[in-house]
Amino acid sequence: MVRVKRLEIKGFRAFGAQPQVLEFQGPMAVVWGANSQGKTSLAEAIEFLLTGKTVRRELVASAKREFAEALRNAHLPPAEKVIVAAEIEDAHGRVHRVERCLVRDYTGRDSCQSELTIDGNLADDLTSLGIRLSQPPLEAPVLMPHTLRYVVSADPQKRADYFKALLEVSDLEEIRNAITEAKSRLPEPTSDISSTYERCRSNPQFGRELALVESSSPSCEVVENALSEALGRILSGDEQVPPELDAQLSAAKDLLSRQRARTFPIDDLAPGHEPSWGSKPDVRPLEAFLEAKAAVDEEVTRLLRLFEEVLNIPEIASVTEPVDCPVCQTPQ
Repeated sequence: MVRVKRLEIKGFRAFGAQPQVLEFQGPMAVVWGANSQGKTSLAEAIEFLLTGKTVRRELVASAKREFAEALRNAHLPPAEKVIVAAEIEDAHGRVHRVERCLVRDYTGRDSCQSELTIDGNLADDLTSLGIRLSQPPLEAPVLMPHTLRYVVSADPQKRADYFKALLEVSDLEEIRNAITEAKSRLPEPTSDISSTYERCRSNPQFGRELALVESSSPSCEVVENALSEALGRILSGDEQVPPELDAQLSAAKDLLSRQRARTFPIDDLAPGHEPSWGSKPDVRPLEAFLEAKAAVDEEVTRLLRLFEEVLNIPEIASVTEPVDCPVCQTPQ
């Protein structure tokens, strides 16, 4: 289990230029202080060390400019650096020095920038020490008044993600998700045995025995015994039950055939000789019909335009008696 053994803070929020050190000797540490004595600054320093930011800017501030220059102590000399460091013991008992230095504070719109080192080497996060963060915005396992309000008002999934990180069960969730993802990549086996098993599983005679053997990793002998017991109950009312499983299966097939024959004599409907269709009729290719149809459509389209133009002639449009065609001079 990862443990923080020593914490050092300099120039961060309420902390001045003189480094303040906390030693954590026991399994639990309690820090007490009156109001406005820096307890929230201490918690936010731990949050800054882990994440490189403070979530209060995203949750509380009505405008981003309210947190401009909020991390650096206002009275810290310009030459002094803002540093939060810790000695962290990993799961193997090795102690590492983790240090985060503020490079640029918050501005009106821009986020802060910091530099994280582990034993003097630059790092992007603390996963190499076994420290995994939750999902934004509550990435660090640090409880503060504004984070508690968020946990109460957030949706259930976000609350679950936060407490998984707080209780250090994120690894279990990752393993569970990896197994689910790997299972989705594996194709379902295609087998007649699988479909037969599912039918047996839904059968009231077989289902109970198969449900019992599914709760463990049964051997072939256990499954055969379960099937034999179920087959014995099926065959007991019809004939003498043979002791071997293969003989029981054969007897069950014979019983099924007899029951089907009594229900509907399908075996009596054996096909006779093949019917004779006689000589084929004189069938012409379909292409000839399609060509003739296309020619008719083309001629109709041509004549339709001609008839429309003729009907637009005023003398023709107003006549009430048959007249000669003004185009081709066809009588009436």
